[in-house]
Amino acid sequence: MPADTSFLKDACQITGADWAALADRDDGDWRLRASHGLSRPARDLLQERLARPVADAWLCGAVNAGRPRTRAAGEVPALEDS
Repeated sequence: MPADTSFLKDACQITGADWAALADRDDGDWRLRASHGLSRPARDLLQERLARPVADAWLCGAVNAGRPRTRAAGEVPALEDS
């Protein structure tokens, strides 16, 4: 994880978000590099959901478009409970 992750705390404060995470795609898999406001079980659950093919496609689309995508977790099918 990055040494200074205070930017995630700042992002939560500025936006009113409950949590923030920094994910990176490495060798075809999304990995959480840092987070703020997530318990260990929540981080594990997010990591599992990022591994879903539909989540990978959604995130890769955002990266390739060169624009950020923000949604509430319930608005992203890849992040809903299955």
